[in-house]
Amino acid sequence: MHDLPVAPASFDAIWSEGAAYIMGFRNALAAWWQFLKSDGVIAVTELVWLQPGPPAEAAAFFSSGASLALHCLVQQLPSAGSSASSGATP
Repeated sequence: MHDLPVAPASFDAIWSEGAAYIMGFRNALAAWWQFLKSDGVIAVTELVWLQPGPPAEAAAFFSSGASLALHCLVQQLPSAGSSASSGATP
């Protein structure tokens, strides 16, 4: 995560689900910025249940592995006008 084998300006978008906090939020943004194309974006999310007892449908989705399958699918989406991957989750 600290030393990624990625060329500068490789991605239209970088999406991090919780990983930025491992490096420190400010450090993560500074490290990943170089991997964005000039008009690229970084999205940082942290899925957290704020109350006990999430809805059964949501709990089933995340415990089934479907969220991992969705993540893998998103990584394979082509970027606009290109057949290359449009983003990464560092």
